[in-house]
Amino acid sequence: MKTLTIATLCFLLIHELSFAQIESKGGHISGFEVTSWYEISVDSQILQSLTEYKPAKDEPFQFAFPVPVDLTPENSGSIVQYQDEVIWTVGIRSKSAKSINLILSPFHIPDSSYIYVYDSKRTTVRGAFKSNNNNRHDILPIMPVPGEDIILEYHIPVGVYWKGTLGISQVAHDYLGIFSSKTKDDRYNLSQPCNVDINCPDGAEWAQEKNAVCRIIIGGIELCTGVMVNNTNQQNIPFLLTAQHCIMDDNDASRSLFLFGYESPWCDGPDGRVLHSISGSDLLSTYEIIDFSLVELSSFPPFTYHPYLAGWDVSAVIPQRTVTIHHPAGDVKKITIDMDQPVTGTYPGYSTDGFWQILQWDLGTTEQGSSGSPLFDENHRVIGLLTGGEAVCGRSVNDYFAKLAVSYSLSPVLNRQLKGWIDNALTGIKKLDGRDPYLPNLSTVDTVTNILPGEQTEVTPYPVTGNGYSTGYNSDSLVMYAEYFSNPDTKEISEVILNIAKAKAVLIYDSVKVYVFNDGPVPGQIIASQKIFINEAKDQFQLRIDFKNTVPVAGNFYIGWQIWYRSAAISETRQFAVFHSPDRISPGLNTAWFNDGTVWKQFTDHPFAPMATSLDVKVILIGNSVVDVINNPREETPDFVIYPNPARDYLIISSKKVFSEIRVDIIDSKGWNILNNVFINEFPGDKYLDVSWLSTGLYYVNLISGNKKEAHKFIIIR
Repeated sequence: MKTLTIATLCFLLIHELSFAQIESKGGHISGFEVTSWYEISVDSQILQSLTEYKPAKDEPFQFAFPVPVDLTPENSGSIVQYQDEVIWTVGIRSKSAKSINLILSPFHIPDSSYIYVYDSKRTTVRGAFKSNNNNRHDILPIMPVPGEDIILEYHIPVGVYWKGTLGISQVAHDYLGIFSSKTKDDRYNLSQPCNVDINCPDGAEWAQEKNAVCRIIIGGIELCTGVMVNNTNQQNIPFLLTAQHCIMDDNDASRSLFLFGYESPWCDGPDGRVLHSISGSDLLSTYEIIDFSLVELSSFPPFTYHPYLAGWDVSAVIPQRTVTIHHPAGDVKKITIDMDQPVTGTYPGYSTDGFWQILQWDLGTTEQGSSGSPLFDENHRVIGLLTGGEAVCGRSVNDYFAKLAVSYSLSPVLNRQLKGWIDNALTGIKKLDGRDPYLPNLSTVDTVTNILPGEQTEVTPYPVTGNGYSTGYNSDSLVMYAEYFSNPDTKEISEVILNIAKAKAVLIYDSVKVYVFNDGPVPGQIIASQKIFINEAKDQFQLRIDFKNTVPVAGNFYIGWQIWYRSAAISETRQFAVFHSPDRISPGLNTAWFNDGTVWKQFTDHPFAPMATSLDVKVILIGNSVVDVINNPREETPDFVIYPNPARDYLIISSKKVFSEIRVDIIDSKGWNILNNVFINEFPGDKYLDVSWLSTGLYYVNLISGNKKEAHKFIIIR
């Protein structure tokens, strides 16, 4: 029997109960008008004080004010039966809010039911959320919705029991602007000016590691940074590290949202997209005296998130240079660099000599909101997590990162260390490289385009008597285009890349909607869509678009888009044009389409520039987008079975082996040993434990015989 079976057993249990903020297809928004609003009242003086408050870096970055509520279908909103559904609709307003977010609790909805959350203009729609989001916490944090109103719709099939399955326990009033009315993130460009975008040249060698870093929204009101890390079993487990002062307990972990890929698309470019999030996590280990928390995300980030599991080094060897990647003030991802060695330091109130002290950053700085960000060494391995410090633009000195070498094994208690989790193969190694968890899947990836080898793409302008381009906004009022693709292997669409020739927005609202159409003689049914803003592109730019998750397509398909401007095009100042191939003359070689406002037509019928052409579009297709589950090569059959799990009033410990003496310890999620018991000559057999006195939550049971120990995780649900 191995010394610890913890990580593997916990992995199996958690993944049986895993969930995420999964937005599924299906269902519909009813469109019922909200006539009675639940008004949230937040004292304006409190909001003013919060706005002006400048806390230390070693505190989470607060952007919203929480308002506890108890809204259920029984006490608020309206319930109607429409066709074959019962629909609860509730509208919530909070005057002057820049965005509103909800925490749904209880959340344990029945099969075939679903939820949508949106603003009154339906500019931003979250959902549908279905029963695959159910979880042991009965909690679902919802991404912020811009503006000062928010509507929730809960659809239940007629005849299905729904009472007690859904409620709203918190409404958060965003007073700083995590999202703005234009559905973009208002934290963009609000960090200090010396910060450097991750997609600037200084970040080029960190293209993999940046994908391990995410922004965290804690409890709907605070911002921090975290990093996903690898484990010695090379299992695809979504372990994530951050500061303990960010995620302090299991309540914080369950009410956190983890946002991936929030970056400016180019160096000093525009705001990034906030599409990829995971809702909720389980707290595995935390220790306040060294300021770290390790959580396991409720689900593994899908392929379209491009996640990375960062390597780590717990050897305590002084690095030659260091880098941190972070979200200062909640801004797009930044990189900060020190070309010199750090020194060992002590941060007030924490473990003596437990920190890497950065004497002075050579590039950039850190800020509030950077808390929990990883410190990488020159070998691209994580060696620390940001706690706090003095660094600001103009005086970027004395930042302190909790040493992973200390967090690794400072405590012998599993819930207060990293070793038992990230060295789950019991190797004893001190250094581990990072890993792309989807690397095996890349062998199933194809990039397809209809641009032929050797073709030089071009763009065709209208003459001076007109305006615009043949593949963009023009004086023929053409605004909708499509490209046809063959897909004989019926792979899924992961990403679309448009080669933009011209991109000019007049207003921030000017946008393009990108579609996936089913096969047919002309573009058929829309099976996926994604809105992008024109200012996210620029001339001669490869614009990458995904649809949150991969898009299954049954054979051939079209990729299309529609250009939208708030005001009419009167000149080339309004433009979104895509490169195309040269004219191939033969109509049989045409794959490009346009819509004249009434019907789809091939480009050979274009009113100004008829030609047989292809639009310069690339599609990333993947045959297998499911992350591999890698079994533990060292795993042995455990000697004990613990059931039922989840438990309520009792727990059974069962073994078929002979043990003359077994010590049983139960440990709570904070690491406290709350029960010690010794069984003499009770095994083989079953032993009942009374756990009726335990509250709802996550617990660990250690079974110890001599120098052998076996650990299990169990859940109490009331």
